[in-house]
Amino acid sequence: MKAEEIERLFSAGDCIAERGSERLELYVVRSGNVLVQCESPSVEYVLGPGEIFGETTALLSRPNPHRVVAEGDVSVLVLAPKLVERLCRECPEFNYRLIQTLAARADRPAAEEVESSEITPAHRALASSILARMISGEGPASVKGRLRDLAEASGLPIHEAYHCLRELLDRRMLGLVDDQLTVLEASELEAITRF
Repeated sequence: MKAEEIERLFSAGDCIAERGSERLELYVVRSGNVLVQCESPSVEYVLGPGEIFGETTALLSRPNPHRVVAEGDVSVLVLAPKLVERLCRECPEFNYRLIQTLAARADRPAAEEVESSEITPAHRALASSILARMISGEGPASVKGRLRDLAEASGLPIHEAYHCLRELLDRRMLGLVDDQLTVLEASELEAITRF
């Protein structure tokens, strides 16, 4: 691998990029998931394989506005500014992907813009997937699988499934104990699927 592109490996909880960092690097997730923590507004989202982060610092030479943490074992490709420039000049596919990423981030609503009572098709799809993976038993029912499994079953990108899951947790329809997702209010979750 060239000096301008380095693969780095991280474990769960490792900080990949710190808020305020001035390291001029663009990151591409090769495997695993990363959690991007925004300070203003206070929002978090998950990025998976093929997704990009660090564009503010790499492209605008501004301090990194986000903290990025590994959600499990993660491999990222770190691109130096010279390589990013060369890819932008010589690779239309890279350019297109970078533009898509920037447009999606600009279009993402701020936390305060999302109505807490708003039920979207994404919520319905995720609720259906969760109900289908419920393991009945005494007390709250466990849910089989990981976030990626739920996202795939729902037909949602992982970051969208993550946001919907977080909202359902905030509404106390679901619980999370020792990394085990449980259904607390099955009737309310079923109501979402019919909404």
